[in-house]
Amino acid sequence: MTGGSTPGAASPGPAPRPGLGRTFANVFTANLASSLGDGIARTASPLLAARLTDDPVLIAGIGAVAMLPWLFFALPAGILVDRMDRRRALALAAGVRTVLAVALVVLVAMNALTIWWLYLVIFVYGVCETLYDGAIRAVVPSVVPKKNLPRANARIEGAELVVQNFAAAPLTSALFAVAVLIPIGGLVAAFGLAALLAVLLPAVASGRQFHAAATEPVVPFRRQLADGWHFIMGNRMLRTLWFVSIPVAILFSASSATLVLFVLDTLAIPEAGFGLFLLSGAIGGLLGSVVASRLARRFGLGPVMAAMNLLAGILVLLTARSAPRRRPSGTCS
Repeated sequence: MTGGSTPGAASPGPAPRPGLGRTFANVFTANLASSLGDGIARTASPLLAARLTDDPVLIAGIGAVAMLPWLFFALPAGILVDRMDRRRALALAAGVRTVLAVALVVLVAMNALTIWWLYLVIFVYGVCETLYDGAIRAVVPSVVPKKNLPRANARIEGAELVVQNFAAAPLTSALFAVAVLIPIGGLVAAFGLAALLAVLLPAVASGRQFHAAATEPVVPFRRQLADGWHFIMGNRMLRTLWFVSIPVAILFSASSATLVLFVLDTLAIPEAGFGLFLLSGAIGGLLGSVVASRLARRFGLGPVMAAMNLLAGILVLLTARSAPRRRPSGTCS
């Protein structure tokens, strides 16, 4: 008998989806390591500042300095990513952050870290972050077919969210309470691994296939920078977002940095529990992403953004009123 199925034979299931490839696995792992370093840095920096000073203004400066590079260097970093071999951009950014982590280890070990040294380290670190974040997202289209880009980008973004917000924060604060050098040493390992994996990426990850032909004239960097700025200023929506979102992000980051005083003093939570407290913000962010689109459809995007910024500001002010001043320890040991 022909043309029929064999009795009892299992029907073939859907074909498994092909993997994203070894090169993407390399990119994914490098970004995972870098995301771990980002999470460690964001948790450890306010804890370090709280050991150096009890001045809430100086501690707020930690958050502001961390965001300033996005104001001044986001556009130049994007241009550099388009002009450079993207493997070199990744390796350069991760390599410099590795050196910064080593310097931080030395300063802490010698009990020579001051709030001003911490400012400098965080600022340079932020400059490198603008370059790395732009390059990692530019690399993915070079190593993954277009039809697989949504899946690849979802994995990159999902891994960053989980590692930075749900893994690094509680782990960092727990280790910080044992010895400051442990999480700082973790920064060296995380960024060092990210730099090594970037160096090992194949030529396809360079992005050279998207560059203009060698016979076309190269647009000067200054001209590209001016064109990018004029494009933003000429677009009403981009211009509004630029002048609203960046100052709000800087102010909110500054106020968030002082939460360390509220957690350690007002709530009397030990340093080891600071990361667990930060999980509440991560959970709130997830819930916000779920309801944001529904609220925007009902009330409009602009009114929702304005209302949420106003509500966040009120909550920050209420928190600030209950945060006492305390005597500084003046040491990170």
